[in-house]
Amino acid sequence: MLLAFGQRFLGPPTGRLAAWVYITGLVPLAMTRLAVTDGCFSFLLTLTWTAWWWGRNSPALRARRRWYLIFWAALGLAAMTKGIAAFVLTGAIVGGYVLLFREWPVLRQMRWGWGLLILTVICVPWHWAVEAREPGFLRFFIGEQHFGRLASLEHAKAWWFFLAVLPAGGLFWTWVSLPALGAGFGGAFRFWRAQGPRGLKPESAVSAPGEPEAGLGSRTLVFLCVWLAAVVLLFSVSRCKLVPYILPAYPPLALLIARYVGRPGSGRVWLRGAGVLTGALALAAVPVLYHFALEQTTAPLSAIRIPLRAAVGALVVGGVLVLAAVFRTRYLALAVGLMMMLLAPAGFMAVGMVAEYRKVGILVKGLPLPLPGEVKVADWRSFDQSLGFYTGRRVYLVDEVDELAFGRARVADAPDYFRSGPEGIRELAASGPLLINIRPADWGQARAWGFLAPVAANSTNLFLGNRRFFEVTGLEPCPGDGLGAGPLLRLPRTAGSPGQ
Repeated sequence: MLLAFGQRFLGPPTGRLAAWVYITGLVPLAMTRLAVTDGCFSFLLTLTWTAWWWGRNSPALRARRRWYLIFWAALGLAAMTKGIAAFVLTGAIVGGYVLLFREWPVLRQMRWGWGLLILTVICVPWHWAVEAREPGFLRFFIGEQHFGRLASLEHAKAWWFFLAVLPAGGLFWTWVSLPALGAGFGGAFRFWRAQGPRGLKPESAVSAPGEPEAGLGSRTLVFLCVWLAAVVLLFSVSRCKLVPYILPAYPPLALLIARYVGRPGSGRVWLRGAGVLTGALALAAVPVLYHFALEQTTAPLSAIRIPLRAAVGALVVGGVLVLAAVFRTRYLALAVGLMMMLLAPAGFMAVGMVAEYRKVGILVKGLPLPLPGEVKVADWRSFDQSLGFYTGRRVYLVDEVDELAFGRARVADAPDYFRSGPEGIRELAASGPLLINIRPADWGQARAWGFLAPVAANSTNLFLGNRRFFEVTGLEPCPGDGLGAGPLLRLPRTAGSPGQ
């Protein structure tokens, strides 16, 4: 999508380079490995906004109408993915650009009749059905999960959080992104001031050399800046902030970086300086990485030795290539992106290896599955959704409600699945076999209760069971010493098994 958009509105080299920048950024690349809706949401929003811009700049009536229909359909799907944030962001971007240039006729061309019909067909049936089945859902979903999060303390971050995350999330593109943002917003402002809403001048007078059409590249630059600013500012208004929220800002950032790096002549000093910083910091990261690997307590060094060596090799080779490319800046983008491509396999390997020491899946898979029907599964002071997935059970939550408040109020037997304090755990243990997940740091407190023993553990999870649990599963308790500090991995053990 970025490739086609950049080639059409900023020139073929910029389109190709933007695609390269995007896929070699840390946050966009990492999001491809996470099972969350933010990646799909960002894709649909990007399709929404690029389709609108394509429609706005299509001279042929049929093509314009087609692009606007794509715009409305993508907007509806984005709203189905993550709610009314899609409408708010789209209104800010489209409205912001139209307001800057007072292009009111563009709004009349957007096929509102067909558009509202498409939105109705896509969005209304599902919301209607859920509200009919679960009265109060819309109030909870829209009121609490959207507007309520503006002031929520859950995942609360400082107002400047996304201003820092946006460039840092590009990792090796961070130092290149800073002058690129300055050049992009500066160029957009100069164009708007020269050709703003009053007394339009001939567009060719302010267009940049080599742009596909006179003035179109400059207007596209303004649109990209409005897009990026709207995403960052609107999400910054909310106190609830998570890194994936900022993902829709990376497509325009990639285009701005590609435009800056690919333009001959201008900003070469800043670009070379960014290249020197990037290469030097990559090399300086090698001893820091070794220090972190030795000091961390999640996984033993032997488990991460291969990805560690691969990461060091990627940083050394990539850093040298970037520093060499400083003298031939046309190769700088290739070198920066290549460093990320070299580092990515090491990161993927490390995540898989470290997961054994952090996730509940490896511990559950060591249990005699399926668990006997009478076994109850609980989680204390946390809500790990994978615990229910791997055990195939509804999980009792003790001292934790998380985002399940709505379901707690709607499901008839839900209150039974929310317990409080040690007494709640004691009641569960008295009613039959119990498997409960706690944090290793809480083992000292749980041990003092006297009715739970370790089943399995890793660096962030500790499975405990009562006497009835061990009887019905045939497992034996693990040693209770050394469970408060990592690296830690002890799998369930059967009678006569030495364990791990």
